[in-house]
Amino acid sequence: MKHLIEKYKIQDHIQFLGLLDETKMATQYAKAHVFICPSAIENSPNSVGEAQLVGTPCIASYVGGTMDMITDGYTGFLYRFEETAMLAKKVCNLFNNEKLCKQISKQEKSVAQIRHDQKTNDKRLNEIYLSILHHDNKLDI
Repeated sequence: MKHLIEKYKIQDHIQFLGLLDETKMATQYAKAHVFICPSAIENSPNSVGEAQLVGTPCIASYVGGTMDMITDGYTGFLYRFEETAMLAKKVCNLFNNEKLCKQISKQEKSVAQIRHDQKTNDKRLNEIYLSILHHDNKLDI
């Protein structure tokens, strides 16, 4: 990365933040105009969920679990990870359209708050464990 940064003379536009605790990370998400998850392989990226919870408009590659976290054009944007021109266009669209950013932010926060609700997730996880326990007890009979 350092070589590419130097090659394209963009040192003044990049800041490496190092390790951040959860509070500093949330602050950085909130300060960002856009969050990009450019993975070629992904499962269910916590970083996308975190960015959505604070309302940072997200763009993610169309791989793995990102498709379950982002509804393209509603709670963020998806692109094919190898199509960098498409990614650049989506980034430019967000930087050039404050109304779109606010709309995406509001919608993704609403969906993310439901998806990551601690009480709901705790209840569901307990239900899953109880169903496994119940199923295992039936097999022992």
